[in-house]
Amino acid sequence: MPAATLREILRMNYTKPSTSSQCAPSVSTRPAVKLHIVKGTSQPLDIFEQVGLSLPNELNQSSSKTIIPEKSPAHLKAIEAVEQLRAKKINATKLKNLYEDTYTNWKDMKSRCGKVDVKTGTSPIELHPYFIKFADFLSIMGPRPEPTWSLDRIDPTGPYAPENVRWASETTQARNRTNTVYLEYQGARRPLTEWAEIRGEAPDTYRARKRLGWTDEEVIEGRRRPSYSAYSTLNPERPRDPFSHTPWPINFRGHMEHEFQRFKHINEHRLAFMKRYAQECMNDISTKAEYISWPEDYTPTQDEASKAEELDQEYKFWRSLFDDACRKLCDVHSPRLYNRLHLPDWVEASLAKHR
Repeated sequence: MPAATLREILRMNYTKPSTSSQCAPSVSTRPAVKLHIVKGTSQPLDIFEQVGLSLPNELNQSSSKTIIPEKSPAHLKAIEAVEQLRAKKINATKLKNLYEDTYTNWKDMKSRCGKVDVKTGTSPIELHPYFIKFADFLSIMGPRPEPTWSLDRIDPTGPYAPENVRWASETTQARNRTNTVYLEYQGARRPLTEWAEIRGEAPDTYRARKRLGWTDEEVIEGRRRPSYSAYSTLNPERPRDPFSHTPWPINFRGHMEHEFQRFKHINEHRLAFMKRYAQECMNDISTKAEYISWPEDYTPTQDEASKAEELDQEYKFWRSLFDDACRKLCDVHSPRLYNRLHLPDWVEASLAKHR
């Protein structure tokens, strides 16, 4: 017996919906045959489950259970219009005029198939055989739900096939492109723009964090965690600076780390040590200044004036470090890594040479 075409199967199995069945089509409960999609996709398609139909006994070769999806009244009405076309009660032009917007989307879909994208150099988009004719397409996809919606491929790199095509809004399609950046957070994977909308932040802020090499969790939470790698994420060949985890002034990093390793108290972090150490240095300078003081009517020599000026500059330096440490200890927005007792292992290993 020759294999039945999709058009014949639709004609044999479709029954007009009853007004007392809440617009649900009357279908057979026999199992349906699995029909595979075009080359390049991995999931099989039960096309008869798509349209809510099943095969007659003589064509049924599968033992799988038919699952009939719910369809909108507009979709059921479109299936009825297609059946009228099969029965030659209306012609193709009438069907096209009834669903002019859907026909335009179907025509645009066909025009995109078989062409190479000159910008990306990707292969031509494949078109499933069931979408070649508008009547078959309308039976499977139904009419366009909203005026601003259009066809969208769930997998942007896949073909136009029944299980890979959906009606979607412009916003949904903009978030489902080949260059869409996805972020995974707390087990959910969404586009970057969608996460920004949920969190009430600007998408450009998230993009900037992503370009800096932040993890998905850091991008969404807006807080960078200390790195546990001695090399840069953006440039694996460039080692990180371990002193970036310390509060020491740039020109005194080695000296301050050496002093910290020698004279730190138990459970004293670096920021607290910098405050204590600066205060002790100021006290020493004040003691030295007492021995070089002179009366108001005394004119100091050049060496004495130079010594006094040197002590004054040194005192101002340690005073600035003391004030900076006090400010960071009281400021809740200061970097938390400054007051950590234990820095990442690679940082501690790099700073251990200053002991």
